[in-house]
Amino acid sequence: MKFNPFDNYLSLNSMFTYLKLCLVFLVFSLILVGCQMSPSQKKANLEKASLDWSKLNHEGLLNLQKHNLSLAKGYFDQARTAASLCGPNDIRLGITQNNLAGVYEASQEYNEAINALYKTIEIAQINKNETLTLNAKYNLARMMVKVGDVKMALVLYKEVIQALKSSNKAFGLNIREIYNEYYDLYNKTQVKK
Repeated sequence: MKFNPFDNYLSLNSMFTYLKLCLVFLVFSLILVGCQMSPSQKKANLEKASLDWSKLNHEGLLNLQKHNLSLAKGYFDQARTAASLCGPNDIRLGITQNNLAGVYEASQEYNEAINALYKTIEIAQINKNETLTLNAKYNLARMMVKVGDVKMALVLYKEVIQALKSSNKAFGLNIREIYNEYYDLYNKTQVKK
């Protein structure tokens, strides 16, 4: 009996199942080939992904500064893809998430910014990167103010201030500015009581 996939629905369904299995086999084959790359091939691929990330992240930042938000988001999305090739917790992925939060903030998509910043903090802490952790916590505190979660904002501001006070580094943050934001917010909560 000759197989004709168009004889009935069951045959068509069987054909789709067969195609799905072929696709799964193809994906696993590609993964296996990737695992069998020589160390120098893997290194070259990582270097290319890192270079791609650097260019894409830079373009995203330029467009964010110009307030070309859709272009900036597109570049950061591509940068996130390139960074993920370097590993699921690569610091470049955290930096990109932090930059995406800037796009979301400028677009007034505060919940998206908050999600991106939580991912940033997670990756930064895995990598023991204090600078990115504190910058992301500061940005997260600002986002919490914008969504009305004053309690969380105060906690985050306090964490950042304490970390800055206990360190000799500035981490690219202005402690006086952060103090002022914290105390302004704190005083507003005291007036309401």
